Amino acid sequence: MNFFWVNLGTSYKEVFKNKFLWAPQFTLSKNATKIVNPGWSSVAKVKQGDIIFGHRDSAIVCIAKAVQDVYASPRPESKTFDQWNEIGWKVDIELTPIPQPIRDSEFSDFFIEKYNAFCSPKVFTVKGICSVFYMSLLPKAAGALILNYIQDTDYIIDDVVPAATSAKNTERETIIKARIGQGPYRKKLVEIWHGKCSATDLAYEELLVASHIVPWALCDSSERIDPYNGFLLSPNIDKLFDRGLISFTDEGKLLRSESITDEILAKLGIAKNLQITAVKKQNLPYLVRHRELFKFTG
Repeated sequence: MNFFWVNLGTSYKEVFKNKFLWAPQFTLSKNATKIVNPGWSSVAKVKQGDIIFGHRDSAIVCIAKAVQDVYASPRPESKTFDQWNEIGWKVDIELTPIPQPIRDSEFSDFFIEKYNAFCSPKVFTVKGICSVFYMSLLPKAAGALILNYIQDTDYIIDDVVPAATSAKNTERETIIKARIGQGPYRKKLVEIWHGKCSATDLAYEELLVASHIVPWALCDSSERIDPYNGFLLSPNIDKLFDRGLISFTDEGKLLRSESITDEILAKLGIAKNLQITAVKKQNLPYLVRHRELFKFTG
């Protein structure tokens, strides 16, 4: 599953009504030279099951899921914007609005720091505002980051759980509960860490969060319920870890994003020498992936 960002602009109502995205494959210059726009080329990469964040008026307003692979299609009659070439790419989608749109300002600073350079094309300009393009292919970690800001994502569970339709109801329920850190997944994490925060030894079980190391949306079914793909963390540490603002070395030493200063740690009550002293060997493959996803090199 890949993640994309699409700027809907004036096509917003049309996309909601007709449930498809469309962009030209190319356009022609005045001297008949073929021009391929990077924002259109990204549409050609969409596959069935990919998640597309719909952006409008400086906010992510909806999530779309591709119901089949992109395919070549002439400009649909319903496409009111007629300044584009007739030959194009079409993506049929299922689309759900986000009840509380996610403002760019909520995540753009960290997004720019970590992921903007790896987006194709770049999502934000040097001034921190959304670039003028149609669609961008995002790094998977960037997609996971945006999902973390979206509270009501239950409707995409069937799309991101492999073979969910053939799974028994009890198995599917276990996987769904693991997404929110509940059920057997949480119970096993509590057992492994003896009811204490993996990083601080805080023994206040009711407050501790069963946090995935590799984000739930980027895992297969077995990884989603594997307690070794998780730490039991205090809420403030969980929030930073979950959003890729901090990570840990194989030895459990704290790694942090450039945006997480000593002052921020102090205000959050987190020590600069924070360490998970009992990292399990089964945690290590997941930690490697976490560091790779969130671009930690230390």
